[in-house]
Amino acid sequence: MESPGAPPAIDHALRLRSLWISWFLAMLFHTDLGLMPLFHGQSVEIESHVASANLPALFAAMLAYMLVPLAALVLIAYGASSPRAKSGGGAGGPCTSA
Repeated sequence: MESPGAPPAIDHALRLRSLWISWFLAMLFHTDLGLMPLFHGQSVEIESHVASANLPALFAAMLAYMLVPLAALVLIAYGASSPRAKSGGGAGGPCTSA
């Protein structure tokens, strides 16, 4: 039990869960990209469909598409597990208006 003057503890379990969920979703997305063409009887070779000069932009867009929701998941979990969120201070804390 915490003493009244001590700052609230960080919820490490929530942070760890969010990191594992993010990793799992990233692996699922990565595997899906490779398996999806196979399920439709197509080749997984991308060079024949997209010019080689456009591949870096395509890969960057795919990476951004995957990382934005994962980053949001981790940031929300870290914000919810921070001591400031539990103590009612800062954004996301309980409403204290009268």
